[in-house]
Amino acid sequence: MKNKSAIFNIKNILPFAAALGVLLLAGCTSTMTVDITRPAALDIEDAKTVAILPFATSPQMQRYEAQGNKNIQYVQGIDMATSQDVSNRDEQRILEFLTDELEYQFAKNGSLQVIDQATVKNAIRKNKKIDADIIIYGGISYFGTNAYSNEYTNKEKNGAVKRTTLYSRIVNLTIEYTIFNQKTEKVLDTRQCKYDVESAEYEQLYNLPDPVLTCEKTISDLAYQIVRDFSIYREIKDLRLLYHKDPAMKTATTNATNGRIDLALEQFNKMYKNLNYYEAGYNAAIIMQALGDLDGAYELMSEVYSRFKERGAKQALADIQAEMIAQKKLKTQKAY
Repeated sequence: MKNKSAIFNIKNILPFAAALGVLLLAGCTSTMTVDITRPAALDIEDAKTVAILPFATSPQMQRYEAQGNKNIQYVQGIDMATSQDVSNRDEQRILEFLTDELEYQFAKNGSLQVIDQATVKNAIRKNKKIDADIIIYGGISYFGTNAYSNEYTNKEKNGAVKRTTLYSRIVNLTIEYTIFNQKTEKVLDTRQCKYDVESAEYEQLYNLPDPVLTCEKTISDLAYQIVRDFSIYREIKDLRLLYHKDPAMKTATTNATNGRIDLALEQFNKMYKNLNYYEAGYNAAIIMQALGDLDGAYELMSEVYSRFKERGAKQALADIQAEMIAQKKLKTQKAY
């Protein structure tokens, strides 16, 4: 049995793409595993550099909203480079860690060259335009941290009741950020990310990690996601083949399982045309998708859905269509 109670509380509040090929098929599950190259979520065209502005703490974000300027305009007197608010040191440390992680991830990724922080802050102090193609700015709009006592009751073998108190920390955090392309003067993305992060449990209250340590992995994951949005990347995807009791269907699936993809495709196509099996048509289209023939897969799956009106075919058709769109986007991005 567990009871949780708060000890203290601190708050600052502000009201798919081309498949490159089949890797393998998992024999018993009739699943095709493919290696897919996906386009970057953000179209940065020929941008080469990125500047990360000093992120704002929640009191600073409150001031910007009060001035009707929540979407921070870095060229209009931003005080983020010089403002120090000792009472929000935990927030500042979290934001400094986010900046460090973004710089590390960009350096590791290699998609954009990062303008160093000294150059960024110097330009802000002098109210000059930052010489970077991409600007990232934002801040914390909500920050709260709580320490909890967690009481456990266990009944021992002799019948005695043992009570144990353990302690944990919870950090409630909302980070907002905007990505702006200076060359095209367009906002590429703006997001609000809400997190409720809980630490491990400790026997002593004084052993609790501070808010920054509690949030480190969450912040690292956020930085990784932000940077990945700028990059073409690879992903492993499973495509499921449908089961049919006909021995000939099982043979075709086994051929696919053993890597005889062309033979399996020929067999599924033959059974679809001659025996009118929904599963055969569906599987043939899925194999074509896995091989990268998206036009052929779309044409066949469209025919299968039109004939059988099965929900699975409709979903697969949407997936193929999404990959076709992503493939066009990928080609455009590779042209830069």
